[in-house]
Amino acid sequence: NDVYSKQESTSEFTYRINMCKIRHEIIKHNSGSFDTLLELGYGKGDFLNIASQIPGLSSRGIDFTLSSLRPEYNHLQSICKAGIPHDLLQELNELSLQFNVINATHVLEHSPDPHKLLEQLVLLLSPSGKLYLELPNDFSIFQSYLVDNGCVDENYWILPPDHLSYWNPQNFVIFASQHNLTVSNIYADFPVELDLLTLPTNYVRNKQLGLNSHAKRCAVVNYLVECFGIPSLLDLMQSLGKLSLGRSSVYVLSKND
Repeated sequence: NDVYSKQESTSEFTYRINMCKIRHEIIKHNSGSFDTLLELGYGKGDFLNIASQIPGLSSRGIDFTLSSLRPEYNHLQSICKAGIPHDLLQELNELSLQFNVINATHVLEHSPDPHKLLEQLVLLLSPSGKLYLELPNDFSIFQSYLVDNGCVDENYWILPPDHLSYWNPQNFVIFASQHNLTVSNIYADFPVELDLLTLPTNYVRNKQLGLNSHAKRCAVVNYLVECFGIPSLLDLMQSLGKLSLGRSSVYVLSKND
């Protein structure tokens, strides 16, 4: 995936680190104290690098390759395993390992078998553990509004073969319940799709505007983190989640008793 080799601006790098710090704050807020963590899909390693610096926390990562890790994260290779994720998860299950926290950012929508993937993650989750899944917010109420009002004339969010399944708060809650999971919280990220309401910023009708919308997203998040701190953002992200306005949603899941 060329996203791993693309040159990042300073603002974009800061944004990605801030989003990882925000995820850690969400986990801290919902999980309290925990001592084991698994990340499925560590990518460049930003989230796992922060986790590796938390005293008393045993962290592991799974992804297709180690080559996506940033060069400065070479120390993470000792806690990362590369290969077919389904196979690596099965190995952990065979070892009867369980984790207090499992984090997966934009993984489920790429899986050819999301049911099997979630089954494997549930087996690895401790009885009182929390599963954190971030997924694109697709076929959302807002996207329907955009289509109905002529702001876009295509379902721009359909991206096969990159995305193989499509999720929103309505269908994901049902999907989670089929795996004996309850969604206890939903956090949404920056509502970049608001730019599609007006032609001067509509990056679907003019693809060249997409970089501007992304740059604005990075700048706004970085400003809020710098001036107000990460904990203060959680209420905003929960409100955006309730309105189904974020481009992506972070679902906090617990096992049913």
